[in-house]
Amino acid sequence: MSQLYVPVVIMLSLLPMITPLRAAVTPYAMDERTAALYHFDAVEGRELQDSSPAANHLLIPEGGDILTEGPPGLGSALITGGDRRIERGGETANLKEFDTTSFTIEAWVRLDRPRPGLQGLVRIDDGGGPNEIRDSLVQFIYNGREGELQLGFMKEPEGVYHVVRSPHLDLAGQGWVHLAVTYHEGEVRFFADPARRRDYIPSRAGSPLGSPVRAPRIRGLHADGRGQIGIGGFANIGAFNGAIDEVRWSNGVRDQFNLMEGEPQDEEATFRATASAKSSAPAEFDLQVYEAYAPQTPPPEPRFRALPFGAVQPSGWLRAQINRDVEQGAFAWFDQLSWTVQNDAFGTRGDNPEKQGHYGVYWDGAHEGYWTDARVRMAYLSDNTAARAKADRWVEHILETQDEDGYLGIYPPGRRYARALSGEMPTKAWMNMGLIAYAQATGREDVLGAVEREANLTMRSYTPEHRYYSPIPKYGRRAGITHGLLYGEIMELLWKATGEEVYRNYGHFYYDDYNTLTNAQLVGTDMQVHHLLDEDLDFQGHGVHTAEHLRFPLWAWYWTGDPVYRDAFDAALRKLERHGSVSGSLCGDEDIGGRHARSDFAYEFCTTTELMISLLYAAEKTGDPAYADRAETAFFNAAHGARLPDGTAHSYLTPDNRLSINTVPHHTHDKYKYSPSHFPPCCTLMLFRIAPYYVQHMWMATENKPGVAAVAYGPSRLATEIDGVHVEIEEETGYPFTNRALIRVTPERPHSFDLWLRKPGWCPEIRFDTDAEVELIDGYYRLHRKWMPGDEVALKFEMPIRAVESVDGLTALAHGALVYAFKIPEKAIPVKTWGESGLHDYHFEPAYFHHRWNGYCFDRNLGPAFGFEVERDEAADLNDPWTSVPVRLRGKLLVGFGHVHDEVTLVPMGSTVLRRTTLPVGQLNEQ
Repeated sequence: MSQLYVPVVIMLSLLPMITPLRAAVTPYAMDERTAALYHFDAVEGRELQDSSPAANHLLIPEGGDILTEGPPGLGSALITGGDRRIERGGETANLKEFDTTSFTIEAWVRLDRPRPGLQGLVRIDDGGGPNEIRDSLVQFIYNGREGELQLGFMKEPEGVYHVVRSPHLDLAGQGWVHLAVTYHEGEVRFFADPARRRDYIPSRAGSPLGSPVRAPRIRGLHADGRGQIGIGGFANIGAFNGAIDEVRWSNGVRDQFNLMEGEPQDEEATFRATASAKSSAPAEFDLQVYEAYAPQTPPPEPRFRALPFGAVQPSGWLRAQINRDVEQGAFAWFDQLSWTVQNDAFGTRGDNPEKQGHYGVYWDGAHEGYWTDARVRMAYLSDNTAARAKADRWVEHILETQDEDGYLGIYPPGRRYARALSGEMPTKAWMNMGLIAYAQATGREDVLGAVEREANLTMRSYTPEHRYYSPIPKYGRRAGITHGLLYGEIMELLWKATGEEVYRNYGHFYYDDYNTLTNAQLVGTDMQVHHLLDEDLDFQGHGVHTAEHLRFPLWAWYWTGDPVYRDAFDAALRKLERHGSVSGSLCGDEDIGGRHARSDFAYEFCTTTELMISLLYAAEKTGDPAYADRAETAFFNAAHGARLPDGTAHSYLTPDNRLSINTVPHHTHDKYKYSPSHFPPCCTLMLFRIAPYYVQHMWMATENKPGVAAVAYGPSRLATEIDGVHVEIEEETGYPFTNRALIRVTPERPHSFDLWLRKPGWCPEIRFDTDAEVELIDGYYRLHRKWMPGDEVALKFEMPIRAVESVDGLTALAHGALVYAFKIPEKAIPVKTWGESGLHDYHFEPAYFHHRWNGYCFDRNLGPAFGFEVERDEAADLNDPWTSVPVRLRGKLLVGFGHVHDEVTLVPMGSTVLRRTTLPVGQLNEQ
């Protein structure tokens, strides 16, 4: 759904003199389900933010005091009580996007003076004037006499007014309270959460007031969409006697009631509210100040070192898949499908007169940065020369936008380097990731130099005296601020690329600055050290923030040697176990919200990608093969189980168990559907990034002795130097679909070095056919010899079928790196065609359904693998293995914990759309 700005006039009567004052109707917490959100934030004096395209007005008495301090972190709020009452204005609103079959209404309220009687919170109706109701109205009310919330509405079909009441709720003395009511097909639920319960947790589930209440169906609004909206009091309902803020109507039932969910819509208000902005950094600033953040004790030595992007190239099925994606998948059309990457935020510094959409420049810059990283990596891992040429032209365009002082970003002079400027740091980080990859793939030192110039400007601009994070103004839950921690990744990459210790030291300073955040509403603070060391605190934040930030306590440990960071990282991994899916991702849709993983709890494609990257970085630093095991699980299962094999579409949110994708038929805000370009497009862009990051980290260099390590497996080719000698290594394999690999080593001349091959945790043994010395050391087989051109190592992985238990107590079967599922035959339902691309959005329903499927379970009496055996198809096409399916598991499932078995075949998750991946375990009932 496109963003909706609802024209509304709110009037305060009683005093004859009124002064129009602009009020913000633009939500900075918009997502596809939000139909309208209202906040009342002062920038300075009595001026209110007005960032909406429509002329929305708030009429107030001359000299009246209309604003008060809002809930923590949410700016100002509107005073609605006292001698003034807010009436519905005469201007009509467009209510066509409001859905009365399923909705959520939310508001923050503070009751200042308790009084009996009905007090209005929110009302929509389809009337044309103050006393006209044509078909329908919906009212959210607080009854001060009874101490209860009420949902009032017109019943369908007769149109009689009906009221549903909550259990007793005394708002007196509670301070700010977040209220919510949901309605869905005749069921009403009420929720209330005082602000003081929130502590520092950025997201929590709404606390229900009693059990669900049955109600009649609500009459729909008039078809012409004409109507009115009232906030804080209306018609024959009195004003709420206190203050009100952040009022939101959402279509559909929200699982979490948090008004700060989502990303900021408009960055102008953020900038105007900033106390100090810097257009340029002092040239005389001495970067030696960051020596104070150098290691005080010797840090641990990394076991491996990631190779430059491009040193590892895919082959076999991986290369075939990347080529298909680049030539005919969503990637091939993306810059035509996604309008945000067409807005050229970097090139125009956010001032594009032809800008599409109403989202702020941060959104454009974020997606443009992601797209740069994705298009460079995909193009330079493919055989597509046209894609490489487009990437070349785009990089040249970005380099041309760099200012003389080194600035490369989305803001014009005068709007740069303000404290907590939402979107500035993450957009630069994502862009720089792409530029560094391009520099490494092409050998362009000038491109790496451009990134260094930008980084040096940033290090002189955000300093110990002018920090990015601390102290932070109260801007609400702005994801663009904490996404900015990713700029520390640029420091890690530059440190490895150049050896300049100032980058490492600045990374330490920057992460410590992030650790000072205290704003209660900010998303993305799960990886603060003090939160990690609180063992009882589950992950709360946005899943992708948690996944991408996971690498920072690890890096801080290797940057500094301070054991507190090691302890924090270890604690993060323990918490990850509570929230991790069997398929290898981190459950959060979008927020984790303290909820532990379930087989029907979805995860974002963004989260899967960033978690895999963090795990590969952990495998690099520590050498622990368990991290590579988990990275493979995420890539081969969660990621491929969320995309179509031909790369033409993917799901934004994906659960391990998925019985249907038709939750909101033919509606554009369904993130479970398959699409070539979801909105926001971050998850689509992660679809393009995940394979290149996996490929880059399949092989790594050893740090202490000459050698290379196969950290993650798959068909690949490596070209590198080992102790000054050029070496090429080719891994021929159908992994993870086959259990064999042939590694061919070709040094330019005979050369002695170590070849390290990871022993997966699921593999009892790897059998080798080689003349090299072989020994197992810390989870890796070390093969040492003087390698001759053309030397080969044949290996075979032992792959027993094993049971894997999910956090919710169900069980899946895995074989090697693949998790298997019962495939439900699906029927694709096209719900949108994307122009000349011919690509589609799809819902999926079962092609047919058998009631026995719902009762399936594993039979524990059939053995450790529940009686399943491996079945291989030697004729399968290994260049298209997710479609051709070269390996399956064949066995029996028990029906309904009864006395009947069904013969079934399980296939890899990535070969399914609809599926049951996890099942209960029972035993045959002999009776």
